[in-house]
Amino acid sequence: MTDDDDDDDHALKCTTEQILIKRLLQYYEPSVRPVINAQAVVTISFRMEITQLFELEEKTQILTTNVRIEQKWIDENLGWNQSEYVGIRGIRLPSHRIWLPDSYIYNSAFDLSSDSPTQGVVNGPYVMVYHTGEVVFPVLMKLRTTCKVNIQYFPFDRQVCGLKFASWIYDISSINYELVSSTSEQQQSESIRNSGWAILDVKQGLVWRSKNNKTYGELVYGVHISRRPLYYVFNVIIPCAMLSCLTCMSFWLPTSSGEKVTLGLTCFVAFSVFMLMVAEKVPATSDTVPIIGK
Repeated sequence: MTDDDDDDDHALKCTTEQILIKRLLQYYEPSVRPVINAQAVVTISFRMEITQLFELEEKTQILTTNVRIEQKWIDENLGWNQSEYVGIRGIRLPSHRIWLPDSYIYNSAFDLSSDSPTQGVVNGPYVMVYHTGEVVFPVLMKLRTTCKVNIQYFPFDRQVCGLKFASWIYDISSINYELVSSTSEQQQSESIRNSGWAILDVKQGLVWRSKNNKTYGELVYGVHISRRPLYYVFNVIIPCAMLSCLTCMSFWLPTSSGEKVTLGLTCFVAFSVFMLMVAEKVPATSDTVPIIGK
């Protein structure tokens, strides 16, 4: 058997999808924007949904969430005719082999104990490419973002935490972001319930930022959350109210009673111990003092 026969047998063993992938990526350059005309703008459809709210650390002011991000765009170098490839509609490719938008989480809180160098970059393992050139890039991520916390009305407080996404390099002359809206009802129905916080609403908007004579598009999500107060009501507020009533009762005792001083000292010691318990449960911050701790 000759070498030519071996090559023919190897070619016969390749599936149509393998042949298509080889043809598409033969001269493909992942570092170049996927447009034929260098002056053209790549439009990125961006959608984000919160699947789980882990926690809000009041002391470090860090919000931890699980999110599902989906980006779509047209890659002019990855289209094909379905009739030439037995009707193949779409293929799955490793994400590192094609161009990806450099979407970055601008208010990301880096975990210095992690070895991952791309904590702030929206990145995933695979993309779906369709015959029209449309690329769908779904990503599941665990985000740690900064959040300004106001605990003045603890434990009946509400917080608004922002999630900011934008391109790290490209301005609006190269990349144009489009927000794909999702209703707050969808966000709440698809998210996993958190025992400490409840997601009230998620607002979204597109903001334009100017820097170094260039304009950048920034995607902003406002996550409105409310603390579930049941635990603090039973362990902080009700004991505090009972101690306050007990203190007021000491003034009703007659002066001749020998228990008035004893009751007053007992209330004083109880309040001291109770304040230590409250200090452990109330978020530690010096920006505002909770009303319950005054």
